[in-house]
Amino acid sequence: MEGPTPLGGSVLGIIEKDGEGRWIHLSDEEGKAFSGKIEGLTFDPNDKAMVYFVIDDDDEDTPSRILHAVVSEDMLHGQVARSSDPLHHRT
Repeated sequence: MEGPTPLGGSVLGIIEKDGEGRWIHLSDEEGKAFSGKIEGLTFDPNDKAMVYFVIDDDDEDTPSRILHAVVSEDMLHGQVARSSDPLHHRT
């Protein structure tokens, strides 16, 4: 029996009310691909450019981590259709 497929990373996507969607790859502050497994996220109610998310390594000995990231204005306002522009996360 084979093990689970290795995680390749996460993307952040937005789906508008009309069904149109867009997404961006996540990267760290050095521009490297972000490989964490996002389990849940929420926007900051006071700053829509700030998103908080939980990373779960699926290891009972490793606690989940809460990170936050800044989303570009272009992404928030639909000016990015499909982009590889990084979303930088901060711990």
